[in-house]
Amino acid sequence: EKRKKVLLNHFKSVKRMKEATLEELEELLPKKVAADLFEALKEKFEKYVVAEIANKAFYKCVDIASISFPDNLTKVGDSAFSGCTSLATVNLNNVEVLGELVFGNTAITSIKIPNTLTEVGSYYWDSEGPFYNSALQTVTFEDNTTIIPECIFSHCANLTTVIIPGTVTTIGSKAFYDCFNLTINCLNSTIFI
Repeated sequence: EKRKKVLLNHFKSVKRMKEATLEELEELLPKKVAADLFEALKEKFEKYVVAEIANKAFYKCVDIASISFPDNLTKVGDSAFSGCTSLATVNLNNVEVLGELVFGNTAITSIKIPNTLTEVGSYYWDSEGPFYNSALQTVTFEDNTTIIPECIFSHCANLTTVIIPGTVTTIGSKAFYDCFNLTINCLNSTIFI
């Protein structure tokens, strides 16, 4: 119990403690105890790596205001956060795939799209991409992005500004469908639409 208090006092949170190096633990605990704790923490937290969020996992969870995906999360399923009307801030980190309507009907006004994102789901005929009917106003694509997937911002009526880096070579079909007030800042003139 005493060691637990010492550790929590030093690291200030369980999250910070799980990121501790063996050397940090050895400064606080006997070497053998530090090594055992380090291995136990590593084993425990490796079991809880989230690589994908299921379809409708947080559908209509109106109290969610902000999310930041872990670096290892690669896929977010259809409608995962759709209807989360308080959701205003999202950090996509290294997401590669966004499903249909992932952030539909949310309060997100600005987002940075990572260069890892290469695929989005959409009801193609209705063009309902991941940000369908959101409050999105500003989009910035990360440097080294090469493709803007089809239907990604379809029906984003509030979208006014999109910043596209010079590395983008392809903009998918209906990527900005029904975005009537849009200004696109392209830093390259060799984009194929």
